[in-house]
Amino acid sequence: VPNWSLSHPAAFDLKVIHPLNTDLILEASLASGNSAECGEVGKLAKNDDMCSELGWMCIPLVVEVYGGWGCVAQECFSRLSKRLAMQMGLSDNEALSQIYCLLGVTLMRQNARAILLRCPHIPL
Repeated sequence: VPNWSLSHPAAFDLKVIHPLNTDLILEASLASGNSAECGEVGKLAKNDDMCSELGWMCIPLVVEVYGGWGCVAQECFSRLSKRLAMQMGLSDNEALSQIYCLLGVTLMRQNARAILLRCPHIPL
């Protein structure tokens, strides 16, 4: 995304994470959103240096399969909603709600698609 912050481009790094993953289950059991936070930390550890070399900001957008977004993603969507609200003549809350609704439906559809792809006898 060009000109994300102070004329610096950003790379959105998406990840869907399952809080019942054996590597995350302990963290996920401690507080809501902990698995998404672990995913953000992992994405930054893996890609932040490479993005910095290219002059980009690394923005990890991590969502749990049940729909909870990480803190970095929430901040990003809040920022995007302000721009969307200005362009479409909406309130910031309406724009943010539209972003989350669209992303939620997309996540559910892709989860369903992933399940169906594992069943070879069901045509898509």
